[in-house]
Amino acid sequence: MPPALVDEKGNPLTLGSEIGRGGEGVVYGLLDRNNSVAKIYQKPIGRDQTSKIIEMSRCGTEELIKLSAWPTSVVIDRGKPIGFVMKKFSGFRPAFELYGPKLRLQKFPKADWRFLIRTASNTARAVAAVHDAGHVLGDINHGNMIVGQDATVRLIDCDSFQISIGSQTWFCDVGVPTHQPPELQGVSFSALKRSPNHDAFGLAVLIFQMLCLARHPYSGVWLGHGEQPAIEDSIRAFRYAYSNNQLRTQMSPPPRSLPVAALGTEISSLFEQAFSPAGARPSGRPSARDWIQSLTRLESSLRQCASVPSHHFPKTLSRCPWCIIESESGTTLFPATFVKSEIGPDGFMILWQQLEGVFIPRSTPPPRPPSPSKPSSSARQAGLIRKTIAGFFIVIVTVLWLVVSRQNSDPLDAQSFWVAFVPLSLLFIVLLQVIGRKFFRAKREIDKKWQSILLKCASNDDARRAIEIKEKSKTIKSEYDAIVASKKSSLAGLQANRRERQLYRYLNSFRIEGAGISGVGSGKAATLQSFGIETAADIAEQRIYQIPGFGPKTVEKLVAWREQRAQGFRFNPNEPVAQSDIAAVEHAFAQKRRDLEQRLKGLLSDLLSATSAAARYEEILELEKASLLPQYAAAMADKRAAALLF
Repeated sequence: MPPALVDEKGNPLTLGSEIGRGGEGVVYGLLDRNNSVAKIYQKPIGRDQTSKIIEMSRCGTEELIKLSAWPTSVVIDRGKPIGFVMKKFSGFRPAFELYGPKLRLQKFPKADWRFLIRTASNTARAVAAVHDAGHVLGDINHGNMIVGQDATVRLIDCDSFQISIGSQTWFCDVGVPTHQPPELQGVSFSALKRSPNHDAFGLAVLIFQMLCLARHPYSGVWLGHGEQPAIEDSIRAFRYAYSNNQLRTQMSPPPRSLPVAALGTEISSLFEQAFSPAGARPSGRPSARDWIQSLTRLESSLRQCASVPSHHFPKTLSRCPWCIIESESGTTLFPATFVKSEIGPDGFMILWQQLEGVFIPRSTPPPRPPSPSKPSSSARQAGLIRKTIAGFFIVIVTVLWLVVSRQNSDPLDAQSFWVAFVPLSLLFIVLLQVIGRKFFRAKREIDKKWQSILLKCASNDDARRAIEIKEKSKTIKSEYDAIVASKKSSLAGLQANRRERQLYRYLNSFRIEGAGISGVGSGKAATLQSFGIETAADIAEQRIYQIPGFGPKTVEKLVAWREQRAQGFRFNPNEPVAQSDIAAVEHAFAQKRRDLEQRLKGLLSDLLSATSAAARYEEILELEKASLLPQYAAAMADKRAAALLF
């Protein structure tokens, strides 16, 4: 450890323990400066790098020092600069641990999609601070970022930035191809003057990977002829896999990925702009400031999933996209918080009991016709008059018959009889009809109403709908019983498969990217991650063979690497079932139970509505019957009283 170190002002520096180590240097704590650390280069630095860190320590703004590991002073050993002092950041994790669901659930256990959006926005703020100061990151990628548990972002390895001070520029001679723009693919970075628009490409890639859970925007399903192009080749050819112009890109998104349309028109348009050929023009891509504004609006437009509280998505969507992806992939994307019932620990059964207790009004049996009541005085009077007239008619006809009989030997042939009988008969019929018409008409109208009542008694549609709803609820109850049994079986399986679960967790700690697997560079690692293969635990021959561009040799290397890692595993028979495994089972059950609860709750609401309508229908029907029965009895009595015969 170097002795007697000082800064450029001659103030002594005492190195503490090692904090981190990279390709160029080692970071140590400073015993006399609790808020600072020192980066010491492992090899002597040249004159150009020396002048760069000296000038950076002099031009650091308050914003740069706050948001990045910017050099604040130079570390000098025996008159020669060997490193620099920078601000200490505690509690931060590498940004790549936030991307994929597996590492995120371990390292950022409370992070949901709102957290990812906020982190993306803070990433843009940090990049904007560098650009505002007149500098360019150059090698912009997730390896140069750290993230706090509050979604704050800090930039590291700032000594590799492209720094411009006055007429002097210190270049960034490195760059990760998966985050470099098309116009810089295959280009030597040595003494290359980069612009903020070049950074804008890498920033768009970082934001895409955050919002879309580690998916790389240029990794997808190849729709063209020949072999699947590498990510670097796709970038060079502007083959944005999520573009709305697949005819040009010849690419489509990988399975079970978030549809970019779910991000909203504004965000998806920014990605199209950043990854289109037009973006290669000067200032053609969205700036860091553009992203800050749009991401802030996106976060404010979210709503919470009714089924899984840790799911948030834009209000413009009718369904939660995370629920769909989790269901299709079987992977938990966000914290597996227990999904509480709205009603209680056993809300489903409470709803079921409430639904079973709902009484369905049965259709009223058809009423029997009532016995006739006492006729009205007018009906009796009309009947008396009609009978009297009928009697007179009989007498007159008889007299007329006798008169004609005396005058003719054959009365049946007497023309005078029929001449008098016909008009007289018509007169009596008309007279009888006029006198009884009111009562006969009233009876006909009551008969129509009575038939209507009989039809209504047999056609209570709401009661029939209520019966159908109860039948549907039995299907949901069967589904609930099935998932309860499945939960018990899964929990029992955890105990029986402890070794496999321990091995899975052990292999999950080995990340493919950066593992140094021969033939699997950053591009292929990004492709694997885009298809849900993130750690050694995910490596399975059949899964990898399904990814375009991965042949037997690469698969063999990946499997061999996985087996090498597995050799270091030691089963602990005394280790209980992991709470995370139990939580995952509980989470999956709670999701399904909550979904069934929502469906049953909807049926209960429909059932109460149907039974209420059916009850009102029956009440109205009873009132109609109560009103009609006496009218029907009276009409029957009046008709009988007014009739000539019973």
